[in-house]
Amino acid sequence: MDPHAMRVFSTALIRENPFVNEDKVQAACIQALRTGSFVLQNGSLTTLPAEIKLLTDLQHLDLSWNILTTIPLELCDLPLLESLDFSNNPLTALPDWLARNQLRHLKLGFTWLTTLPETIGHIPRLLTLDISGNKISEFPPSFHSLTSLESFAADNTGLIAIPSWLEQCYQLRTISICSLKNIEIPPWFWDFRNLEILQMLGNHMESISNDIHKLTKLRYINLNSNGLYTLPEAFSQLINLQKISLGFNIFETFPTTINTIPHLRDLDLSGNNLVNFSVEERGLKNIYGLNLQRNKIQRILGDMKNMQNICWIDLNQNNLGELPFDIMSLPKLQWIDVSGNPSLELPHGLSYGPELHSLTIDKRLEKSISPDLRHQLQSLVLM
Repeated sequence: MDPHAMRVFSTALIRENPFVNEDKVQAACIQALRTGSFVLQNGSLTTLPAEIKLLTDLQHLDLSWNILTTIPLELCDLPLLESLDFSNNPLTALPDWLARNQLRHLKLGFTWLTTLPETIGHIPRLLTLDISGNKISEFPPSFHSLTSLESFAADNTGLIAIPSWLEQCYQLRTISICSLKNIEIPPWFWDFRNLEILQMLGNHMESISNDIHKLTKLRYINLNSNGLYTLPEAFSQLINLQKISLGFNIFETFPTTINTIPHLRDLDLSGNNLVNFSVEERGLKNIYGLNLQRNKIQRILGDMKNMQNICWIDLNQNNLGELPFDIMSLPKLQWIDVSGNPSLELPHGLSYGPELHSLTIDKRLEKSISPDLRHQLQSLVLM
């Protein structure tokens, strides 16, 4: 990128935006010279100078969290521009020239838009589209042409149904449709065979279709803050799942279909109504992190020794009276929180593993910590 052109642009940017932080502008310019990416978030920008057209080598432009109301025409003169992020700006409309760019990533989340122009559907190579936080009720017919799309986010948009044009997007790898109360999920939604990340939190869903087993490449699913109380047996067929978020649902029993997912690393069941937590034989053997805080767990059942790879466990705010004797001696356990359990007692002589370095307990249990364990701990938090 031409240093002279960058100096001309930065001078104009500072001149036309009197409240911008000059140090942030200079830092963004230096980064752009090195990487081809100009990132100026929270910069109090109200306008973008015409001189931006001089940055002909610019590839990525991130101006999120500013006060911009328009996207300037000069951006269409940037032949290498692939990524445009105008999220969290009070845009009033989108320009028609967007289709003239070779854009691959377009982020327009929380920009006050109520309609989307036909021109977006004519961007031939678009891979990422984020329209979250905008009250969009319908889509132009041209969106049926977005068959190359790999990532789509429409959180908190007020949609009541998955848009029909999305069915043609066979290459989708990431879908985020959150905070959409009672949204209708069509049968074809479960046919995205390349999907790796699915976020559906806060949708008031009470069940998940058995057809979820078709999403064989899924690595992460977020179903937090719904009304789920069970999972379909088909969940166990998601053999590539590594992270599951089921926090703040209404599970009263542990969904045992999770136990046999072979590559599961991170499980969040916080904020449910679990009374017991049970580890089946050979279950959760590759789990790395386990979040069970804010349940009603009274007992942990099964053999904790199955979880040989676990590094952290959060049992804060439950109803535990005792811990499994071997829970702290798990060989890779580094951090555990058992605070907020009013009836919990720690037995004297409690064994602990060689990696344990952080422990959070209620202050009343401090005397239960042996001198040797206290010496090993890098952090002992008393609540």
